[in-house]
Amino acid sequence: QSTKPLEDADRLLADFLPKAFRRSVTKEVRKAYLARVDQRLQAGDCFETAMRSVYRTALCSPDFLFHIEPAGKLDGYGLANRISYFLWNTMPDPPLMALAANGKLRNPNVLRTEVKRLLKDKKSDRFVKDFIGQWLKLRNIASTDPDRKLYPEHSTYLQNSMIAETEAYFRELLEQDLGASHLVDSEFA
Repeated sequence: QSTKPLEDADRLLADFLPKAFRRSVTKEVRKAYLARVDQRLQAGDCFETAMRSVYRTALCSPDFLFHIEPAGKLDGYGLANRISYFLWNTMPDPPLMALAANGKLRNPNVLRTEVKRLLKDKKSDRFVKDFIGQWLKLRNIASTDPDRKLYPEHSTYLQNSMIAETEAYFRELLEQDLGASHLVDSEFA
């Protein structure tokens, strides 16, 4: 229950919409969603039902479902989204969004620091697995089995180890910031 439903709805939407849309949200957009809350309340819905309806509407909107970027030069939010979805396969975290909001993410030193921070996070394992899986087609490694007569030592454990070694090698290249020449000529593997 809420004694001031429209004020509470506005406060909740001011927090929810920027997270859902992964960018700042204008007052006009927020007021449009607030008007939907008011419609639902006028129709007799309780506060919770009205909010659920508006949240559902927001989560079905193109602003949530797609990465919508303004035409022209990429803004901080667009940059934060691209970095985060590329390296984490998920939305930007609060520190990255804060840098996007205050315009600091466009600074090359800040951007470099953030990329390093994102790569050090455990979420970047998604990037490594996806990149290696697509690039080297490791996702298809189980689609064929080697001839047991020619390769009697082959096992599921060996197959999984081959994938893990490749991912660990690529991860080391990223963490040590090694050049592409290490893919051809490396002292470790």
